[in-house]
Amino acid sequence: MKTIFSRWLAPLGMLMTMTGSVAAQDEEIPDFGFVRLVNVVAAGEGNTLYHVDGKSLYAKGYKFGQRTGGVPLEPGAVNLEVSKEGVEAGKTKLDVVKEETTTLIAFSEKMEVEEGEPPKWKAKILKLKQRNAEKGFRLTVVSVCKQEEVPFMIATGALKSVDKPTVKRFMTTTLDLGDSRGDVELRLADGKTRLCLFAPDSPGNYVVVLYNDADGNIKAMNFYDPKFVVAG
Repeated sequence: MKTIFSRWLAPLGMLMTMTGSVAAQDEEIPDFGFVRLVNVVAAGEGNTLYHVDGKSLYAKGYKFGQRTGGVPLEPGAVNLEVSKEGVEAGKTKLDVVKEETTTLIAFSEKMEVEEGEPPKWKAKILKLKQRNAEKGFRLTVVSVCKQEEVPFMIATGALKSVDKPTVKRFMTTTLDLGDSRGDVELRLADGKTRLCLFAPDSPGNYVVVLYNDADGNIKAMNFYDPKFVVAG
């Protein structure tokens, strides 16, 4: 009997040791905050690189027009740098908050130069912070365009209406899309240039980023965020 008990106790002891080890590992796993990267750096060559406290988030960099999901970072203050060949690097400080997502829109801005000098560009970063969730379907439009104000048109299938709001540079304009699904279309105020068309499928906040491409034309990209966002 002693031998039988020994055979059972040995695996049981190993199991308890493994369970304790897993529990210890779980306790050591840090809580994360998140950043979403939106790359609309139109000037320069190649991909855009992001560094946090000197460490690259992705060695190959991000293509123009690319955006990521939530990239996990340990909570706390970090230094962020955005760089691209032919563009002066842009830097900012970011406070990473546990279980919150900050959207970072990287874009390029033309610098002032002396007459006769070639154009120069600098990377800049606009932060969008999350706020408490809103009810229903909402649209947030944010602009990093060179234009001080961009008037646009929005048509929603759910509301059967057309609004003509504007969004100021580095600011957000938020619109209530109602409580039901329906296509959402954004065009410039002339009604001819379509910026984007999408169909919301879940209640929450839908973000549209307006930016200038390499030729200065106004373009747009959109993504879903379950919470309301505001320019930080």
